[in-house]
Amino acid sequence: MDTRLHMLARAGFGAIALLALGGCEPDAVDEPVDPLGQDPLLARALHDPLMIDPDLVGRSNAYALFVLRDGHPLPVFTASSEAASRARDAARRELLEQGPIPDLAAPSPAASGFHLGQAAHAGAMVDNATGRRDCSDALVSDLNWSTRLPPASALPPHAMVHQAAGVDRPGCVIRVVRYRTPMGPEQALEYHYTKLERAGFQITRFGPANPLGEESQLVAQRQGEKVVVAVRSGPNDMTAVDLIDMRL
Repeated sequence: MDTRLHMLARAGFGAIALLALGGCEPDAVDEPVDPLGQDPLLARALHDPLMIDPDLVGRSNAYALFVLRDGHPLPVFTASSEAASRARDAARRELLEQGPIPDLAAPSPAASGFHLGQAAHAGAMVDNATGRRDCSDALVSDLNWSTRLPPASALPPHAMVHQAAGVDRPGCVIRVVRYRTPMGPEQALEYHYTKLERAGFQITRFGPANPLGEESQLVAQRQGEKVVVAVRSGPNDMTAVDLIDMRL
């Protein structure tokens, strides 16, 4: 009898042990640490989209460019034929929604007398193009100024802002933007020329044969406002564009 009880007890302990083993959870595996979590700016730069839908963006132009919330300039991208085609098509679709695209005016035989590509900063750009040193000294550099351009000076789809500055005070209301686009120089010039002409500006086109360098320019004026656009070949096969919008 003792032997039978002893065997039953051993069997019972064995069953309990098996149940206990079956109910054990495997050891928890630590989640891998994301090194980007240690640098929020780097995380945003690598994970955040530059543009959600370039085609829809081009239609509204509301988010035609992306600006990091921390005010850092966008990285430099290398243009490709595919990127150039997308940017050009998006710009033309936007323009065609408002009517036919006008032909560019012939360049003036005279030189404009300035070259924005040689300006190292926004204040120098304003000095070169307008001579308003009283306003250029008050400019504040911040990429967010590029989102506060009037409609006639708005940037094209797929524009990538490199520098921006501005000032809002009596007698000095200026926006200065330096951006790059995968579009060719002629297409960038066409985009700004069309928007300015539709807004009622009187436009003079200069270059690129002007003696100050290979830079095509638009100088547009209407009552109380002046816009200057300078377009040239930029680094990495991109087109570099400088824009000044000034309320006189």
